[in-house]
Amino acid sequence: MERKGLQVIKDVASKTAGLVFFSLLAIALGVVFGVMFERWVGGTDNAPASATSSDNTQIEDVTTPPGSDTQTPVDVVGTDNTQMAPAPATTSAAKYRVKVGPYADIAAAAKAADELRAAGYPVLLAKTAPYLVQVGAFANKDNALLLKTQLAEKGYKAAIQPE
Repeated sequence: MERKGLQVIKDVASKTAGLVFFSLLAIALGVVFGVMFERWVGGTDNAPASATSSDNTQIEDVTTPPGSDTQTPVDVVGTDNTQMAPAPATTSAAKYRVKVGPYADIAAAAKAADELRAAGYPVLLAKTAPYLVQVGAFANKDNALLLKTQLAEKGYKAAIQPE
């Protein structure tokens, strides 16, 4: 009788251990596939109201870049302070940021940002001096160099800032 009770306890313990193992495995796989799915579909919709660049410069404006390989998820605020729809968010590691400037005052930087936005470029405007306008962020250096060349041809002083 005592053996039978001990065998029942062993069976229950082994089944419980198996259930715990497979539960943890299912959770781990769910997390891994959740992260992969999030990257695949383009991020989350709960974007912050503002962002900070890699050099801790406060960022104000952003628009969605067509065909760029990274985007920063922040609200779009025009220089006239009208609120627009937030840009779609994606998650990616931007290693190279293309910036135009620096400008002596915020008005000159805002004017350049408006011109670049009107030309179809994604725009991020620094709120603090030195006033820089970020026009793109890329994981691929060749894409950053191409954008820098395009901006230089249009008369802008552009530079690539690596992370």
